[in-house]
Formats: sequence, C-alpha cells, structure tokens
Amino acid sequence: MLSRWIRRSPLARIDRVAMVLFLEWMRTALLVWAAWCGLSLAYIPTRRLTCTC
Repeated sequence: MLSRWIRRSPLARIDRVAMVLFLEWMRTALLVWAAWCGLSLAYIPTRRLTCTC
C-alpha cells in the first residue's frame, strides 16, 4: 500500500509549494532556499578535496 504522501496528486503538491510563495512567506522561503542551496554547493568542493576514492 502506498503512503499518503505518494498517493496525493501532483497538483496538490504544487498547491503546497504555491502556498509558501505567497507574498507574506515569499521572502522567508526564498532566503531559506538560497541558504540551503548555498550550503549544499559549498559542501561539494570540500568533499572532492577530502575524497580518497
């Protein structure tokens, strides 16, 4: 049996993302996403330098 998260329609998931992007939350959401992406990209070069593969 599929979990409830998977059973939801794609449009319902898009609506959830759109809720975050309304004007009152847009600035906060974009700052959080920018910080997350920046930290993720900053991690990539350090991992390559320390990898002994």
